[in-house]
Amino acid sequence: MKKITILHLIYSWKTGIYGAERIVLKLVSNLSKSKFNCVVVTIKHSKKDKIPLLKELNKNGIVTDSLILKGRFDITSVVRCKNLLKKYKAEILHCHGYKADIIGLFTGILLPKIKLVATLHGWWARESFKLKFYEFLDLFAVKRFDRIIVVSKAIQATLLSKRFFKGKLELIHNGVEISRFIDEKNSESLKARLKINKEDKVIGLVGRLGKEKGHIYLLEAMPDIIEQFPKVKVIILGEGILENELKTYAKKLKISDKLMFLGFKKDMVRFYALMDVFVLPSLSEGLPVALLEAMVARKAIVATNVGGIPSVIKNMETGILIEPKNSNLLVKAISKVLNNKNLAFQLAVNARRIAECTFSIDAMIKKYEKVYCDMLSANKKQKNKQRI
Repeated sequence: MKKITILHLIYSWKTGIYGAERIVLKLVSNLSKSKFNCVVVTIKHSKKDKIPLLKELNKNGIVTDSLILKGRFDITSVVRCKNLLKKYKAEILHCHGYKADIIGLFTGILLPKIKLVATLHGWWARESFKLKFYEFLDLFAVKRFDRIIVVSKAIQATLLSKRFFKGKLELIHNGVEISRFIDEKNSESLKARLKINKEDKVIGLVGRLGKEKGHIYLLEAMPDIIEQFPKVKVIILGEGILENELKTYAKKLKISDKLMFLGFKKDMVRFYALMDVFVLPSLSEGLPVALLEAMVARKAIVATNVGGIPSVIKNMETGILIEPKNSNLLVKAISKVLNNKNLAFQLAVNARRIAECTFSIDAMIKKYEKVYCDMLSANKKQKNKQRI
């Protein structure tokens, strides 16, 4: 059987490996090697850009390449993308993110035989004209793709409301490697290094330091939380453009001594083990991988009722849901978890059970493999009909 060659196109951050990048990494590393060849092309603005995703992919033996943009609107990138598809003899172009989707759309015009698939990993916090315009362009592009993967029912409902053809949509939840999240009992050395004492309550937040993740609302909640729990610590994992702004704001609120900005970490299992409560105060989301990891790691969760989050977090069953942009609600929800060990335990156990049943990496991989095979199978059937 001839292998199917898939070229993944993604704009990847210089600061770490986050949601979409992590899914691409898991996907290409776990697809059947006997059925699929994978190439990952990262969109960059400079040859000098060091992309953590590329380094990790190369470690895993995945073929990689780069597409360098020569400006914000680089029409020549379409020609270079076409050349990369020909170079690797790819049959499917799988796009991740609006930049990749737009390039993919026009590349498909130049190569009409190439099959186009996009994964919509989530939405931006649509508060500015620029972000609304990017979303408009993204939807315009993917509507013309052969198949569209959505990671949550919320995204699926949004597309259907915008008159997307239902037959093109495929719901595939993000997956987590469950086996990695065994009970972590050897976290004492990490606690000592971070100066976390036995009696400290630890709040954790994982995600790129961008506006859409809502870090600022947790910071605003902290003075009231500290008043109730003087021995509280907050660990913030991730990097991004807001880091200095958040640190400055923490100083203004006089809470800097309670916060630890730990940057991007690959060995996340040990850090989840430190947390008494995992907080995700996002303004917009698809289906965040960090949330699924927190569920598998048996953490009590406080999250906002946005995007795909309420499809997995049921209020007072698998976590506590609150409305976004509300630091007062964050205070109440976090306090409720930290004050009630039985509640925290039950939420964590329920979350783990749901994650094991629904969000395994194996289930995700099988669904992606089926999509790829079905796309090319439909193409062959169409050719046979044309011959007849």
